[in-house]
Amino acid sequence: MANESIVDYSIDDLFSSTGIGSLDKAIGLNLHGINYQQAPTLVPRNKEQPGYVFFTRPQLNMQADNIRNVRQFYDLLSDDPVSLYRWVRCTLDPRLQAGYQYLDVQAPIIDSPLVDNENPFIPILTNNLMTLTGWPEETMTFQRSKEDVYRGTRSQPNGVALIHGSYTLNATFRNTYSDPLIHLFHYWILYMSCTTTLGTLRPYADFEAMNYLDCNTRIYRIVLDPQRERVTKIYATGAATPSTNAVSQSADFNRALPISDINKDLTISFECDGMYILDPILYYTFNSVVASFCSAMHDSVRDRAMVKLEKSEYNLFRSLCYPRIDPNSSMFELYVPVDVYRNRLASVSSILEADAVPIPPVPAGGEWI
Repeated sequence: MANESIVDYSIDDLFSSTGIGSLDKAIGLNLHGINYQQAPTLVPRNKEQPGYVFFTRPQLNMQADNIRNVRQFYDLLSDDPVSLYRWVRCTLDPRLQAGYQYLDVQAPIIDSPLVDNENPFIPILTNNLMTLTGWPEETMTFQRSKEDVYRGTRSQPNGVALIHGSYTLNATFRNTYSDPLIHLFHYWILYMSCTTTLGTLRPYADFEAMNYLDCNTRIYRIVLDPQRERVTKIYATGAATPSTNAVSQSADFNRALPISDINKDLTISFECDGMYILDPILYYTFNSVVASFCSAMHDSVRDRAMVKLEKSEYNLFRSLCYPRIDPNSSMFELYVPVDVYRNRLASVSSILEADAVPIPPVPAGGEWI
C-alpha cells in the first residue's frame, strides 16, 4: 500500500527532512517514493573505486623451431631465463613453461622466473595501465514512420542493444625501465603479420586445425565499491588484439633534451569485437579462465588447495594472489596456495619472534651519551 512504510518507523523519520538520519532509510525512501518536500537527503552520490583491468594472455607459437624462421625473432632465443626476451617469449606463449606435447613429440620446457605460468593475465599491463578509453555506448535504434497529413510521426524501437560490432580501445600505459611494454607489443604485432599475411610463422597445429586465432586477448574491466570488496560493474571485450605500438617514437631525436622522456607513457590501440555489459556470465568466464591456468582454483579443490585472504593480508601476499569473483555475492576475492600462505606466514613469524637487539638503559642524566 502507498501509505505503508518500507522501513519500520523510528526516530530517523523525525530527522529525514533535515538530512540527518539513517543512510539505509534515506536510500530506501529515495527508491520508493517521490520527495515532494524537496528536503535534503542523506543519499550520497555514487562513488566507486577504479578497480582493475585484466588482459588475458594470448597463445602465440614461440617454439624455437618456429621463430627461427624469421630473423626479427632471433633475440627471443636468449638462453638467459631472466632476460627481457625470455620474459616476452614466455608471456606470449603459455605452453613453453607447461611442457607442450604434440603427438609423440615432447617440446623442451622453456622457463622464466619472471612469468607465473599459472596466471592467465599479463600483470605488467594491469599494473601500469593509466587510462583505457573507447568503449562503445549502449544504444537503441528507432524506426520512424512517415509523416501523416498533420505532419505527425511515430517512433518505435527497432534494434538490438547488444554490442556485436567492432571498435577501437586506446590504452595508455606508464612505461618502465628497459621498455618491456614496447618489446612485448612489438613481437606480438610482428607475429600476427608473419602468421596471417606473410606465412613465415605457423600457429600451433591444433589452432591451425580448428581455425582459431592465437593472437587474441580478452580485456576485463572490473569496477569495485569504495571499500574495494564488491564488484559493482563488470565489462569485457569479445576478442581484442593490439593494433598499434608506440615503438617508433623512440626514434625521435631532440638535442635540447639531455635525457629523453618521450617514452614515459605509451598508447596502445586494441581492435575489439563485441562487448559484454553487466553480464552475469562474465563472473563465470572470469573464474573459468583463472581456473584453466591455476588448477587449484577449480571449485572442486579450491577450499583445500587455496587460502582466501583477508583484506588485512593483501599487502603481505602482493603479486602472489589469484583473483575470483563470487557469483552469488559479487565479492572480489584473492587466493594464494596453501603452501605459499604457510611459508610466508612462517617467515614473517620468524622475523617477529627473533631476538631483538637489546636497548641500552637511559643514563642517570636522562640523556644518551
